[in-house]
Amino acid sequence: MLVAYKKFWQQSFHIKGVATRAEFWWAFLVNFFFEILFQAMQYLRAFDFNDHPSARVGTGNPHLTHWLFAGGENSVFANTFVILAIIFMLATLIPKFTIAVRRSHDFNWSAHWLIGLWIVRLLLFLTTMYELILLVVNYQNGHVNAAMANFEWGFLALLIFFILELIEWGLLAKKSKRPNRYLADPTPTTNPNDDGGDSKTVNSETESTTITNETTGK
Repeated sequence: MLVAYKKFWQQSFHIKGVATRAEFWWAFLVNFFFEILFQAMQYLRAFDFNDHPSARVGTGNPHLTHWLFAGGENSVFANTFVILAIIFMLATLIPKFTIAVRRSHDFNWSAHWLIGLWIVRLLLFLTTMYELILLVVNYQNGHVNAAMANFEWGFLALLIFFILELIEWGLLAKKSKRPNRYLADPTPTTNPNDDGGDSKTVNSETESTTITNETTGK
């Protein structure tokens, strides 16, 4: 697992070559774990610890505890994990794409389908964000019907986004295929000398035998 995840970062900008299913899924699982962790920590933004006992307990440094955890979305603890989540998402974006390209190569497919899929998903994501912004604006201005329409379109775009993501995961679970045009095999299937010295020797012996037979026949 650690080797696969290390390779995930080392080959962040490599689109040539292949990535096995084990390499792809181990990296996927580790990234998924961190994403779930950061997402769980972000829920602290919606929870106010002002009345939590840790803010009043006299053990340790209650003022420091209150500063770290109290204040809901203004707490240092919650905001730190929001920043970490954004940084992690941006940092893993390119490595996720390149390892998906190499995984596609591993079952002997080009990455054209993957590029098209990512472009469509990007457009769907931007559509979702756009509808979300309009939803907030329309709701604050009292346009409830327009806000509901924004919610429906945004939800539909997000649903299609996740469906395409599931399709991508399903395709990337395909088995490795050999022979493979994206995999340069350093080990030749035959000995180079077989077409070299040995074959030349056999040919020379055959020619000598033929000449001898012709001479004897004459």
